[in-house]
Amino acid sequence: MEKSNWRRHFLGSCSIVLLAAAAWLLMGNGGASDMAVAGGCMRIGLVLAAVWLAWPQISEITYRVPAWVGWTLLVSFVLIVARPRTIVFVGPLLLALLALHWMGFLLKPKRPKPASSRQQLSLHDPEQQRLATESIREERPGPASEAGNPYQPPLS
Repeated sequence: MEKSNWRRHFLGSCSIVLLAAAAWLLMGNGGASDMAVAGGCMRIGLVLAAVWLAWPQISEITYRVPAWVGWTLLVSFVLIVARPRTIVFVGPLLLALLALHWMGFLLKPKRPKPASSRQQLSLHDPEQQRLATESIREERPGPASEAGNPYQPPLS
């Protein structure tokens, strides 16, 4: 089962509250302003519900994609929404940056996997077995010393 994520729970709770507020406003005999507020609550509540459903995939994408790509997309989107004519300049620039990022991802050399301790240790060589056993004994705490172990009561 997936680890509990408070952000996802918060999104779901906000969505439920907004959808309930929209239903309450729609049931009343309010005027046009109540209908406008109900419509806004319903739209935002449905968007938050969609984000709540997609949260595991969204969080996975944020771990895979560098932060600068997300910020570049956000700034470009805001710029295009604010001034639609800038899509002529921002669009190709954004596509070029994303293509370069993708090419860099493809051309980046893979990191070698670290060899596990079992692959490094040949079990057929008695000298390596002895050395491995000695290193394990050094890592483990030994029996209580003469001064006494603070976790064990002294013997009388």
